[in-house]
Amino acid sequence: MMASEKVKQVVVPRKKSGSDPKLGATTKKMKKPTDWALVRSRLWLGSKVMAALLLMLLGLFLYDQISSSSVFQLHAIELTGGRRVNSEEVEKLVRKNLSGSLITTSLGDLQKELQTIAWIKKAEVTRILPDKLKIRIEERKPLLLARFESHTAVWVDEDGVVLGDYESSLDKDIPPLVYGFSRSSSEAAKAENKERVDIYKKLMVALDSGPIKYSNQVEEIDLSNLKDVRLQLIGSSKLSRKPVEVALGNRDFRARIVLAFDVLDALRRHDQATLRNYHILDEEILKNPELISFISVVHPSQVAIKLAKPIFDLKTVDGVRSTERKDGSSVENATSTKVKSDRQKTEKAKSEKIVKAKGESRRVED
Repeated sequence: MMASEKVKQVVVPRKKSGSDPKLGATTKKMKKPTDWALVRSRLWLGSKVMAALLLMLLGLFLYDQISSSSVFQLHAIELTGGRRVNSEEVEKLVRKNLSGSLITTSLGDLQKELQTIAWIKKAEVTRILPDKLKIRIEERKPLLLARFESHTAVWVDEDGVVLGDYESSLDKDIPPLVYGFSRSSSEAAKAENKERVDIYKKLMVALDSGPIKYSNQVEEIDLSNLKDVRLQLIGSSKLSRKPVEVALGNRDFRARIVLAFDVLDALRRHDQATLRNYHILDEEILKNPELISFISVVHPSQVAIKLAKPIFDLKTVDGVRSTERKDGSSVENATSTKVKSDRQKTEKAKSEKIVKAKGESRRVED
């Protein structure tokens, strides 16, 4: 019976996706609405980025065109404030450090390069477009004349900077030459040079601070040893026929300078009373003051004097000073001749200076 029984098949329909069995109806997914404000803001931002890129490219193009243009190339340099600075040296340095046209050149870097020139203390550079630079210079002021080994006299300023050679066309007054400065670039050498400058300034004040000025009688100043300052006086019949070296030590310059000149003057005048006060009793010194080559006033209570060794024997015949060699022949005193020659040169220089000054004053009056 079971074999003959028919099997009934029931077909059940599939449920559609999204159908709600409870509601018996299907629901479709809802789409989100478009945010047009966000779209517009993104488009606006993108346009700004593109515009900035275009402007940058345009700027680079224009910069390249301007920097390579002959219109902005340097054609003229106006230099002011320079009396000793070589204008050709300045122009050469400027052109060497130009980076393209005037537009692209760094004025700050150019000023630093100009200040590497010894005479230039400060430089101000102004750009005058399209093709001109204006350079205003503040020069260093020369303070003293220093002489180095195997070198001519050079000017040094108050910072100890070596400036340049002495020029007779620019420098009328010649101060005493100074020895002892170092050309080394080490910090220790620079510090010592600065100390030498300070001592020189104090010494020059001491020489000319009183009623009697002594600087015009000083030929050289030795600052090699900062603890033992020395002067070399000009050879003169007023004090000595030979150049005299004066040791001053490192302090009380004015008092010691006055003492040294007083002693030399007393020796010249054979002032026995004054010389006894200074404890100068050596007969050889008293008889030959013109042979004095060295005097030390480092210890004022004990003045030390040295005589130069005479090459000739000095004799006076009928009031005339002459020299006699060992063979007995007489010759003119070489030191006396040099003094006369120096005196004539000095007097001639003074007279020329006076005449020139009078001529200049007349031109001013006219």
